Amino acid sequence: DKIGQTLTAKKMDLRWAEKHLTSESTQALNPILERIVEAGELVDSTLDSVQRIASELRPRVLEDLGLAAAVQHEALRFQERTGVICRLKTPESLPTLPPEVAMAVFRIFQEALTNVARHAESTEVEVELEYGADGLVLRITDNGKGIQDSNLEDARSLGLLGMKERAQAVGGQVDFKLVSPHGTLVNLALPPLKQ
Repeated sequence: DKIGQTLTAKKMDLRWAEKHLTSESTQALNPILERIVEAGELVDSTLDSVQRIASELRPRVLEDLGLAAAVQHEALRFQERTGVICRLKTPESLPTLPPEVAMAVFRIFQEALTNVARHAESTEVEVELEYGADGLVLRITDNGKGIQDSNLEDARSLGLLGMKERAQAVGGQVDFKLVSPHGTLVNLALPPLKQ
């Protein structure tokens, strides 16, 4: 918020300078006026980037509507962006999850979709999110070419390692499996919430 406010203030300063230089329009001032307009455009672009980064750091839909709605929203964005059909099965409601747990599950989901888009060459993804006596389970299954064992053991597979670390940080576990006849299953399991 502070960065956004500072950039907005700078934008207002640039608009003020642009307005006053335009009223004093002389040939000598034109290069200065062009620089001010360019600086204003750069501030606009930077503001857009800051808003996008802030949204990615802490998705508002996750905070406002909860994990199930955030997963639905992200699945829709993924489908629109990639053209890969995303079928969803989510519960009517989930218990309120601690923020760090909800964020970990959401980030694992995003990373799984990113891997589908980059590597799977799939046309469909099925997502199941459920919560029961055994805890929370998130399953993401694609119909792509399938994950290779070599990828599972590759220390450079940072996305897979990141998902494992996020799951472990909140007491869960994530597994990756090749499914028949083709495709990959990402299975995240978290224990039940302590009351």
